Amino acid sequence: MMMVGIASVALMTPLLLQSRPAISRPCRIIGCAEQETQFVDDALSLVFASPIVRVNLGDALPKGTLEALEKSVVASWNDHLDAQQRMASGGKGHKRRASADTTQNLAASSQELNEEFFFFQREKYGDFEHTATPHANASSWMASDAGQAVIRAVTTATGRYLARIAHHADADDPVASGGGLEPSHMHAWASLHQGGSTHPRHVHAGAVVSSVLYVRSPPGSGRICFHDPRGNGIPPFERELCHEPRTGDLLLFPPWLAHAVTSTPSNVEGPRISVSLNYVDLDDRLKQGGPAGWGEATAALEVLPVERFEL
Repeated sequence: MMMVGIASVALMTPLLLQSRPAISRPCRIIGCAEQETQFVDDALSLVFASPIVRVNLGDALPKGTLEALEKSVVASWNDHLDAQQRMASGGKGHKRRASADTTQNLAASSQELNEEFFFFQREKYGDFEHTATPHANASSWMASDAGQAVIRAVTTATGRYLARIAHHADADDPVASGGGLEPSHMHAWASLHQGGSTHPRHVHAGAVVSSVLYVRSPPGSGRICFHDPRGNGIPPFERELCHEPRTGDLLLFPPWLAHAVTSTPSNVEGPRISVSLNYVDLDDRLKQGGPAGWGEATAALEVLPVERFEL
């Protein structure tokens, strides 16, 4: 039975997730399809489980990092608003966004304003494929000291997350032990919600692990809701589990797990600011075998020993 849940994992030391006893698994990602079975004798297999880890980085990051990052993201947001104003003054009318659009459009509402912020960052700060790398454009929040400290910290936490579930590699793989991840493989962008804006249900195709860090989350602001992956909203699998984040919260989860953001009402004191981070491309190890490779790190079997069955 597949379960969707939010797990609070204790910090032994900053960014070091609590370890657990090693368990056997039936196969690696590459070559599993050729095996006669992926189910181990005398074991309980949890298929397509949805591992979610929540940690708070408030005390793990250097003092003042989140506050500095908030200021930097707000500065980028104000640059975005200025760009929107220039488009409006220049006579550029609102254009409904099409999936093929790659540049920013003029937003018609607060809902679309946050969506266009994503494309503003992509267009202004460099190719999305390299957003976690400092750029010559000093106004990028990613190029700030706080931005780079957060990206390094989340890269470390992502390694700990993969080590804990360890579905993607053999035990002697350096990534399986929590190492070997590069901050330059982290795709990052900021979001700012206010005035009733939301974000619709979506997944992060092309990623290995997805995460979101809440830089500022005032009481009453939007929650993140995860949707049951078993039935894609078809009863009885329409359940969702929601989390109202605290400032400093970091959630790590499988990129294939559908999620959405609820409304941040206008009466909330100040904006809700978050940074989304996707770790991609473990040196092409997960891209073998075609498009099905993405997300395989968190889509394999969890195997728990059970008492041997005898008559």
